Amino acid sequence: MRRTLVVAAWCLAAMLGQAAAQESASDGTPEITAETRGWSLRETLIPDEEYLLANPEFDILVVRVLEADDRDGTNADPPAVTLEIEEVLRGPSRQGTVSARWYGPIWHEDLAPEGGTTEAWQSRPLSGPTVGDRLIVFGGSGPEGVFTVQAHAVYRLTEANRQAVFEHAARTHSVPVFIALWVGMGASALGALTLFVVSFFAEEPAGRAERLRLGVVACAVAALVLYVIYESGIPPYAAIRIDLLLLWPALGLAVVLGAISLVLILRAKRGS
Repeated sequence: MRRTLVVAAWCLAAMLGQAAAQESASDGTPEITAETRGWSLRETLIPDEEYLLANPEFDILVVRVLEADDRDGTNADPPAVTLEIEEVLRGPSRQGTVSARWYGPIWHEDLAPEGGTTEAWQSRPLSGPTVGDRLIVFGGSGPEGVFTVQAHAVYRLTEANRQAVFEHAARTHSVPVFIALWVGMGASALGALTLFVVSFFAEEPAGRAERLRLGVVACAVAALVLYVIYESGIPPYAAIRIDLLLLWPALGLAVVLGAISLVLILRAKRGS
């Protein structure tokens, strides 16, 4: 008897579910899924899974959606969106409204052999966000100055998501800091070279040559410390490092002179 009731309940649930599905399909409004939408709003920002956090080339903004086309767009022709910037979590300070372009995610199979994207990717449906939503978005300036939002990295604004950005987003040094570090490294290398040369002509008073060579060692250490700080602000995605053509020779010179000076100091102490 119990088994008969269970089977009957299961059949009734199946029929009700089928009827609901037919009713949903008959109203002419298809369900919007991640595949038809082209992107999906993420609820939780997990730092280990969001690789754009490690790329400071992408700005991170807190925005409110003011306008969004309700037409059916595609990856090649996305709907127009207007965002109100509420807060800049990473990137240059800005405020007011900005025109935005939702940029659909591109996977390996979406790349065309001859370059660019496939026709399938270009024709893939892409809808805009919902007006009134408050979001955390990753993006940057695209063609014609339009802010391009990476649609696969759009998160709902919550305090937890906002704090995750503050704690895990990689940042670059500002231009004045970069200039100061360059000047410091250059001065350290030049100082090491100058003190090293002068130390060979220092005879009086006693111990002056040793003090000069200690200065060479100090300059070498300073150059190394400044270089480490400098590298901490370089994006991991920087592929071409022309700056290293100047930095490494200068840094190498300072380190070599510092090592030689340290050896000369130790030898002098043993001789005395």
